[in-house]
Amino acid sequence: MTRNKPFEYKKKVILVSTPIGNLSDISLRAIETLKQADIICCEDTRVSEVLLNKYEIKHPRLISLYSQNEIEKSKKLLDEVDSSDLVLCYVSDAGTPGISDPGSILIQQAIQRNIPVSFIPGPTSSISALIMSGFDTSRFTFIGFISKKYSQMVSQISQYRKNKETLIFFATALNIKEFITASFDALGERNICVCRELTKIHEEYIRGTNKELKDNDLSFIKGECVVVIEGNKNEFDEMDLLKLKEIISQMKKEKLSNKSIVNILLKMYPDKKNMMYELVQNCD
Repeated sequence: MTRNKPFEYKKKVILVSTPIGNLSDISLRAIETLKQADIICCEDTRVSEVLLNKYEIKHPRLISLYSQNEIEKSKKLLDEVDSSDLVLCYVSDAGTPGISDPGSILIQQAIQRNIPVSFIPGPTSSISALIMSGFDTSRFTFIGFISKKYSQMVSQISQYRKNKETLIFFATALNIKEFITASFDALGERNICVCRELTKIHEEYIRGTNKELKDNDLSFIKGECVVVIEGNKNEFDEMDLLKLKEIISQMKKEKLSNKSIVNILLKMYPDKKNMMYELVQNCD
């Protein structure tokens, strides 16, 4: 068993969340932490320098650490952190590191070496988009980026056809039309929300069904966006049917009429009238 109380030590690795668009969204704690770091690692030094310069964070050791070199470079950096009791901070280009961004390998290696780890919380585009979509937020699945090939898009998205929870994907302006069309082919007609330029001047939410949006002109979308798709509200799996039958059986034991039971069930499933009648008739 290992116990990690990172702020009791000088030596540590900290993931620092940065704004997803508007640079004013950085936290005071993130600024202070970056100012005190011995080493700052980032995806792209040109992107991170913009943020550091805005908050006058002067740092002679700004090191690029991205997906292609993360495994090899993390080992060398952690050797230095371990031997010299240094504080290393990692920031991605935007948002919280490790979520479809580098950072997770660095943390994994630090944990394996018993180097204290911590994080500074902040914005995450996936959660922001989920909240603004207006869909169910109680249960959701984050998928992130998928293949750019259409056939593989359809195949990968179709794996979630029966999922009732809200689905969250990342897409780019280059493939957003193909992605929306693929979601229609894989899932059927679903409510969808395309979120672009989150927290920026041109922040926008394009809402509708994937059937509607796939035929719209989306050429105005630039860069990356978050696509939120409503979960399956139509199909019932075996567990759903078992639960419904249990509810029906209990109500019948309480001597409720079939009509009363159907009326109660229709409040839960207003678009399943025929199905509810059939279930009530056939359930003991």
